[in-house]
Amino acid sequence: MADTPTEPEGKWTWHGAWSRLRRRKVAQWGLAYAAAAWTLLQALEYAVETFRWPAQIRPLATLAAVVGLPIVLVIAWYHGDRGEQKVTGAELVIVTLLFLTGGWLLWRYEPAADTDSPPAARAAGATVNAAVPAGPSVAVLPFAALSSGTDDGYFADGVTEEIINALASLPGLLVTARTSAFHFKGKDIPVPEIAAALGVAHVVEGSVRRSGDNVRITAQLIRASDGFHLWSETYDHALTDPFAVQTRIAESVAAALGVLLDERRRAMMADVGVQDVGAFVAYQRGVELFYEAHNDGPMIPLLARANAEFDTAIERKPDFASAYFHRADYFAHLLIDAAPGTGPSFVSASGVGVEEAERRLLSDLDAAYRYERAADQRRVIRVLRTTVSSDWRNLDEQIVAAFADWKTCRHGLWIDQTAIVFGHGEAALAHDLKRARCDPLETNWTRLAITAVWLGRPAEGLEYADRIEALRGQDRDVMYARILAYLALGRLDEAEALYAAGNFAADDVAEAMSLLGLLIPAAAGRAAEWPSLRRSLESDPGRLLVGAAVFGDRATADRAAASIDAMTLGPAILLRVTDRCGCGTPFNLDATPNFSRQLREGRLPWSPPAPIRFPLKTW
Repeated sequence: MADTPTEPEGKWTWHGAWSRLRRRKVAQWGLAYAAAAWTLLQALEYAVETFRWPAQIRPLATLAAVVGLPIVLVIAWYHGDRGEQKVTGAELVIVTLLFLTGGWLLWRYEPAADTDSPPAARAAGATVNAAVPAGPSVAVLPFAALSSGTDDGYFADGVTEEIINALASLPGLLVTARTSAFHFKGKDIPVPEIAAALGVAHVVEGSVRRSGDNVRITAQLIRASDGFHLWSETYDHALTDPFAVQTRIAESVAAALGVLLDERRRAMMADVGVQDVGAFVAYQRGVELFYEAHNDGPMIPLLARANAEFDTAIERKPDFASAYFHRADYFAHLLIDAAPGTGPSFVSASGVGVEEAERRLLSDLDAAYRYERAADQRRVIRVLRTTVSSDWRNLDEQIVAAFADWKTCRHGLWIDQTAIVFGHGEAALAHDLKRARCDPLETNWTRLAITAVWLGRPAEGLEYADRIEALRGQDRDVMYARILAYLALGRLDEAEALYAAGNFAADDVAEAMSLLGLLIPAAAGRAAEWPSLRRSLESDPGRLLVGAAVFGDRATADRAAASIDAMTLGPAILLRVTDRCGCGTPFNLDATPNFSRQLREGRLPWSPPAPIRFPLKTW
């Protein structure tokens, strides 16, 4: 057997150095360490998800594994070939480079951008672009409908949402919510600009074509930084089970983004789907009407039309949790509007009486809670269900639990308002900031700005208003949040000028915006305007209560609060009105026996925020 070639004495080469390192089993040690580290990291990944450990453990453990490698290599060199522990020049260079590499990785490592911190802590003048997170992130844009059937557009929307839902079920993957992704529907905007606005590194786009009993779905994953297509595929499938394709698309996207897919995660993706074409088409039609009702109005007629679609969806799929949740909102608004004046006409026109509306509201929320698969969303639904009930005994604990582990990027309806009134504003603000990561273009930024104002940080609220205006453009929601911040800062002239520019006085759709016509003169102390305003509000106890409180008319405020307290959803409506007011305690608890009883039984605090100074209010 030939001897191993040796290098001349006193000289070294890279080949010789590498041979000596192999002789000392450095390579074997390195390979064994890498295999063991990889196995431990996979086990840690499973433990983080199973036991809900903090996500920061993953990058720290990875860095520890990287830094440990050069240490293991040095130990291997020292013990590998006894009697030859003297380091040659080449060996020293190799080991030094390994140490420098590990050190460089540590030096370069920065935690993910803290999008939860208030904008005041970040540089002023934020750009239009949302921050791209450190981990994998993707937005699924609305798939184009290439066929011209009546429901093909809604079917394509259903395909898109199924893919979004499947991907959103995977831990560690940031997926843009439907409400922000659909902002770009039908708009010819380059992918890099869309990705920058949504704060994601990748975009999925595609098309759907239906022909008879078959459907062709094309999808592609694009890297936003350079427009490179990482993956694309075309699927031909029978309409009898078209949503099986969505899971396959989601799996391919997740794999291309480096997200680990085991059988458990594949099952999670498959489990979130609706799996019924007719149900999803009806649901998509209903959701479109639902958002139109809340954004443009008129509220009750549009919600009635939306509910007809949700009825169809639930008829086809009785465990459709989201359809129940959306349908409940209509009955809540019927009960809110059932106050003296316009309310009864709305109820009679709908064909649903007050008692029936209450029964349907509670029944739909119960069904939404029962069928909802996401545990954190169930907690949110439970808070809403308790809020509209006559029993608040566990409400405070439920609010805490909901905000403690709220991961889904979905609406909570009244939960922010309830949380603020009962002293959980900071938790609401923190959640809305987290939600802004996956839903940057939705109106939660407006609620976030209002919450910051209500917490006594109006300058921060203005920065949030700037942020959403840069992302989405100027609209009445942004103007409303900005006006509240101006009032809290004492900048009354600016508030009044913006109110006049927005023509809020003519707005008969959004209750909150029309309330500005009360808050602005009250903040300016213009007592002479109250008598005429009061006469115009006699048929609307909610607005009357707000106006009376901010103008310091305690007797009228108590009278309006008493009439609301006697309504079916009286205590819940009083919470809503208190949040709208931003004036501290707007009424005397003695005037509201039902509300007061529920506060006592729930042991709930009663010290609502008063961020705006109203000089005429003396209590």
